[in-house]
Amino acid sequence: MSTKLQILMIFTSVGGFLLMVYFIKKNVIELKYSLVWLFIALSTIGLAFFPGLLVSISKVMSIQTPVNTLFFIGFYFLLMLLFSITVIVSRNNLRIKTLNQELALLKEKVERRAHHE
Repeated sequence: MSTKLQILMIFTSVGGFLLMVYFIKKNVIELKYSLVWLFIALSTIGLAFFPGLLVSISKVMSIQTPVNTLFFIGFYFLLMLLFSITVIVSRNNLRIKTLNQELALLKEKVERRAHHE
């Protein structure tokens, strides 16, 4: 791995990590949703400081160049992140649907009581 790539990985990862910590402190993002991003930032920092680790992972996975391994791992993490976001959105849509139904039932009860009085 080139020195320029290592420096770029370190700066962007540390910047992303610090930004996530800032967002957590300011309650912009919940801790449970930021853990994946914190893990990715720390992993990238680790790979930047220990480029031999990426070479070893490449050899184990039978990938020719470490950069291709980095792209593969990044793509895999993005897929995992996309899947987790899909689960969260689906769960929230179900909650919203349930809340709307409960609200409609409560409105109907209030209107019935208002008409009876």
